Amino acid sequence: MKYRRIVRTDGRLAGWQCCLMLMIGLISFLLLWLMLSPLFTALLPVNLVNRVTGLLIVFVGISGLIEVFSYCTRSVVPNFKIKKMRFGQKRIVSAILRRFTDTLIIYNLKLAIKTNIGYEMPAIYAYIKPDRESGFIAIENMGGKIANLDADNSSSGLSGVLATRRLRKYTFTSQELSEDGNFYIYYFEDTTTSHRLTVKNKNVEPFVSENKHILCLAKNLSWDASSTAHMSVIGRTRSGKSVFADYLCTLAILQGWKVEFNSIKHDIYVDKFHGQFEPEKIIERVEYWLKAMDKRNAGILKAGKSKYYEIDLPDVLVVIDEIGNLNGYLADNRTLKTRWISAINRLTATGASAGIHVLAMSQMGTKEAFLPSAARANCSDAVIMLGLAADSGDERRYMMPGFELPHRTYRTGQGLARLVTAGKMWEQPHFYETPYYTR
Repeated sequence: MKYRRIVRTDGRLAGWQCCLMLMIGLISFLLLWLMLSPLFTALLPVNLVNRVTGLLIVFVGISGLIEVFSYCTRSVVPNFKIKKMRFGQKRIVSAILRRFTDTLIIYNLKLAIKTNIGYEMPAIYAYIKPDRESGFIAIENMGGKIANLDADNSSSGLSGVLATRRLRKYTFTSQELSEDGNFYIYYFEDTTTSHRLTVKNKNVEPFVSENKHILCLAKNLSWDASSTAHMSVIGRTRSGKSVFADYLCTLAILQGWKVEFNSIKHDIYVDKFHGQFEPEKIIERVEYWLKAMDKRNAGILKAGKSKYYEIDLPDVLVVIDEIGNLNGYLADNRTLKTRWISAINRLTATGASAGIHVLAMSQMGTKEAFLPSAARANCSDAVIMLGLAADSGDERRYMMPGFELPHRTYRTGQGLARLVTAGKMWEQPHFYETPYYTR
């Protein structure tokens, strides 16, 4: 149990402090009376001296009970469970908590509540993971004061907490309300230590996984397609989106996947991975994979299984790039648009059990420039946003709803990733860097 801390500003005392001073005064008077009682006995009747002594003892006992009661009925802060940490973790957490001075909390962040005896201070907890690369700060949502820290103020206010030589490598990346609603949790991570894969001479063989259903995306991130079937990638021109798709397709082929790259923009990847670039042909390929999906599901059912990997069917990666341009072309062709919506919705809805994975790519994460709503929902468990798209609040809210992030500048190949089956850290938008190609 942790009691509320109060910072006094006008000299007034709390109730339990007044009771404590009264009890100390009575005890002091009782001790003085006992020391002088031989003198009083000589001057006053013994019964009177004993009666006064008894009354003083009673008053001290009553004041003690009142003090214990007032002390135990102080305001209690909500409990927030923190995992046990080792010495190195505790040192960093202590350094973080020391940054939350009374001046910062009261005047800068304005999170304290003014009372007649001073400022009631919110409870603040911090935690850092054993690898010391990420953690969070939990601030009590006391009296709704946490509203003072919106997404913009978090970057300008809370970021100053980490502005020390030891802590400056950490950056706040996202925030959320705790399950009980008593705390706002601000997540931070080490953005200076890179987990980016380095591909030398276009050789991705070092990143081939023992599990053929898992594609390695970074040193600390993998895409398990058997758990999360589809992926969305959003990125402007020169954001690194195409190079990332090339890496994924090449790696998938090395792990025994069938790969097909379709894009209305006829680029080298369409030819390299045997795809289509004409809109009608792209739709025909999606419909082809629908038929393949039905055949696969029939074979799975015949074998008495429920998943494709239980009968060792190879994974299939169907890449659809430049979806925004494709939507623009289909806008004036109702027949093709209807076929496209029907085919992509069905493929993303039921292709998972058959091992057919859709990699949906577009320059913008908007309703007009991306998949139909039903298909987008089926591809929302694995989302990567690069460059300007990752820093666009509107596009993030469309692709990763429920997360408010501060402004940040991303270079080529940098952005945010969210994969719900890649571990707790990746259940929310997390800083990500695509593989880097070098000679």
